Amino acid sequence: MNRSRVLISMAATFLLLLSGCDTSASTIEAVAKLISAIAWPTIIILLLLSQRQLLARVGHFKLSPTGIEAEIREVQKAEIRVVESSDNLGREPPTERLVRAAEKIGELSLNADLALIRGQVHSVSMEYERVRASMRPSDSRTRRMEVIVTKMRTLAFAAYPLLDQLANSPSPGERLAAVAILEVKANPAYLKWLADRFSVERPFVSYHAAVALSVAARTLDKSYREQTRQAIHAAREALGQGMETTDRAQVLESAEKALSEDESFHEGA
Repeated sequence: MNRSRVLISMAATFLLLLSGCDTSASTIEAVAKLISAIAWPTIIILLLLSQRQLLARVGHFKLSPTGIEAEIREVQKAEIRVVESSDNLGREPPTERLVRAAEKIGELSLNADLALIRGQVHSVSMEYERVRASMRPSDSRTRRMEVIVTKMRTLAFAAYPLLDQLANSPSPGERLAAVAILEVKANPAYLKWLADRFSVERPFVSYHAAVALSVAARTLDKSYREQTRQAIHAAREALGQGMETTDRAQVLESAEKALSEDESFHEGA
């Protein structure tokens, strides 16, 4: 602080010498106070001017639909890289990392028009339908579709207001998007709807419905335990006999086991 005062006094003396004015102690002190008074506002203005590009960029993401879409793509690319490096390739409940990514996109989208998010969901839903229609059943097609589900999961919080619309859509891709949302954030109102997927959807979609039921079994309040158990039983019945070794049956079995373990834990507590 003392050093700053010395520098300001020196600057004041220098200015007075240049102008040929009185250089008495009182004059120097008065000029120094004047410089001190305008110094910090000047510094702040200079900083704002020097960082105007950064400030413009921040504002761009808050207000521009193009900016929000760009940020969504970046988040999705990061999650896709993680999923593609995994042996399971999405064949599991969303990780904590993916949930945080979905939360980030949800926060970015708070000030966005819901139509923008609707467009994002529609685009990825149509991508699923194109891949299913254009590729023969294979591990390669399944991997492509799992990447698409990852994109859908990252939109879970942003697209949550669209859940009812997506669940009742005639589009298989949009119904898959609804399932993907429920894999990230369970909703007891959709437990029966998830069980119904085993009667009306392709195995890929019903597999993810099983994952969503598993998430519900692990995350919903205990007051929904019996409702969740009934949905799991309904899904297993719809799956039918001779399907006990399928991945869908295994996920449902795991979900029911999680319910039983949770019930035992609370009874013993």
